[in-house]
Amino acid sequence: MTTTSPKAAATTPPGTAPEAPHWRAEISACDGLEIHPVHIVESGEDGTTYWEQCEPEQARFWSVFGHLRSGGVLCFGDFASASEARHFAHALLDEWPHLRTFGLWG
Repeated sequence: MTTTSPKAAATTPPGTAPEAPHWRAEISACDGLEIHPVHIVESGEDGTTYWEQCEPEQARFWSVFGHLRSGGVLCFGDFASASEARHFAHALLDEWPHLRTFGLWG
């Protein structure tokens, strides 16, 4: 599971720049945050796994999404528990307050 932090990882080798999360360049296109419980739906014959939003008691993990102004969502990270997902979401809001426009804190 991804445990991405909104800040760059502190475990990068000395003398190298930390790698930014894949979503960092797109976060300005978001106007809110969503947290959803997720579970496995099925695995295809080709090994592809399908996931979908579910009821909290069915969750395999919890995902934090940015709500895109243009529609849809961008996944920021997956977490083992709802509390870890909320902690991450609050850290995002501290760094990017524009995410309070829509969604959970809008």
